[in-house]
Amino acid sequence: MATGTSVPKLERHAASSPSLLTSYQVAPPDKYNIGDSWKTWSLVFKVYLEERGTLSDKDKKVALLSCLSIKAVEELQAICEPSEPLNDAIKFEDLMDSLNKRYLERTNDTLERNKFFQLRMGASSLKEFVTVLKKAAASCKFPTAYYNMALTDGFILGVPDHIRSTLIRSKPSNLPEALELAETVQLSKSSLDARPQSSGDLNVNQIQRKGHQRTTQKKGQKGQPSSAPAGNGDQRCQSCGRTDHLRRNCRHLETTCNHCSKKGHIEAVCRAKQKPSSPPLQRSGQKNQRVTCVRVNNVESVAPPFSILTKMEGVPVEMEFDCGAGCSIIPRSIWKKIKKPPLRPTSTRCFTYTGAEIPIDGEASITVVIDERAARVPVLVTANTAPIMGRSWFASFDIDLRKSLIHLKKMDNAVNAVATKPSAPTALPAASLTAPRLEKEKGTTEASLAALLNDYPEVFAEGLGYCTKLKASLQLKDDAKPVFIKARPLPFALK
Repeated sequence: MATGTSVPKLERHAASSPSLLTSYQVAPPDKYNIGDSWKTWSLVFKVYLEERGTLSDKDKKVALLSCLSIKAVEELQAICEPSEPLNDAIKFEDLMDSLNKRYLERTNDTLERNKFFQLRMGASSLKEFVTVLKKAAASCKFPTAYYNMALTDGFILGVPDHIRSTLIRSKPSNLPEALELAETVQLSKSSLDARPQSSGDLNVNQIQRKGHQRTTQKKGQKGQPSSAPAGNGDQRCQSCGRTDHLRRNCRHLETTCNHCSKKGHIEAVCRAKQKPSSPPLQRSGQKNQRVTCVRVNNVESVAPPFSILTKMEGVPVEMEFDCGAGCSIIPRSIWKKIKKPPLRPTSTRCFTYTGAEIPIDGEASITVVIDERAARVPVLVTANTAPIMGRSWFASFDIDLRKSLIHLKKMDNAVNAVATKPSAPTALPAASLTAPRLEKEKGTTEASLAALLNDYPEVFAEGLGYCTKLKASLQLKDDAKPVFIKARPLPFALK
């Protein structure tokens, strides 16, 4: 009995299945309006025809005309003129080819491929970006062998930098593999971004070097805090010095400076007006203590230095004659040769031309003989310098530069040349610098000058003179006038 009751159920189920299959039908597509995508609409229309089954050519044309808008039918009639679309001479495929030529967009393959590789993901998701790439690739007409590779390359180029770097290292072979790897990277980054920041994690937004900050305060505002905006900090405008704006927004960008006559700033912030940094100030002539700062301006001179022969404590010493030095110095080696006279502390300071201070052992008083004239003079002892005779000894030996062949302007206490290895010094007799010897030789010089004038009277005779080696003739124009020509400047090397 049970078996008999189960058979009708199976029969009823089998009988109901055909009714379900036959009830499923594809609805006709919406009417095509000019401006819609013909490629997409024609695909939907072909699906509709396939569902209708086998149709005659005329039935297909009737279905096509019923699915076109009025304006589209009018254009189809114009294409088929002088015949009608339903004429048996015109086939359905001919109508579809005509509509394809009319409504399919003409594209430039090279231009479309260029647009394809410039696509970027932006705010869309990875899967949405893949859909956009595939849609754009349809109009690029890539070769079949290159289609998958082009999609993969376009995807790698369009994703953000942190995903692209991982994809480039992994080298995915196809688009699905690249998409899966990109989703993994994006998920990892999202997890890290969502992680709560621990108390030990610190974000450094700016590193500012600590130094002396310039401040400009108006009169009566001493000690008051600056009212500059917090966004600008202590950055001052280089055109006016204020802190409430940037330089590109300053109204003094075209202002001419009254100090340097350059555009772009005012006199208050002119860099040329600011005093450059200099070595410690020189001090001399104080009442309570004798302070003499010696500054070295040149280490080794190109011209050979002048030397003078002296005797220090009976020991011959060749010193460099420097009228620009405020005091005389000797190295430690010579100090040892003259039996190490006692040293006393000194306040004298020596500086090199770079501003570095030369260490001084002390000051000693020694007996020096120059041209049979002896005097007790002070001298500075240094570690390793050339012996230099400075102006501190001039008065002791009656050296008067005004009556000698050397004319120098009065200078500050400065050593203009200190060379550890002077090259080819020029010997300078001490007698040529002493005043008594100059007075004694005055008569001899006048006698020599008179003898020279008597021996060569034609050279010193008044007039222009003449050439004795050859004959020359100068032809001048009658209306010639003298022309003033500026003297040729002397080359710098000969000055």
